[in-house]
Amino acid sequence: MTTSKKILWLSYVIAIVLTIITVICTLLQIECGNLVIICGASYTELSVHTVVYSSKAKQENKRKIAYGMFEKMADKYSPELVAQVFEAVTRD
Repeated sequence: MTTSKKILWLSYVIAIVLTIITVICTLLQIECGNLVIICGASYTELSVHTVVYSSKAKQENKRKIAYGMFEKMADKYSPELVAQVFEAVTRD
């Protein structure tokens, strides 16, 4: 498992644990105003990390798909056409 996946999973665990603690404190009528703020911040961090991880995975998958297309198309079409398609797929 890559480091970014480990960090993502750790962020999920922290957010869930903080949510459970906040719910328990609320049910027991314990003051948890500061904990609510930290819990919200953990979900903000989690959403940012998820977006960054998703965009990273998207870029990696683009290259994999383009390379697979390149291998399949190389025998059938001219190298110039294949290069154009490859560039179009990998462009942001």
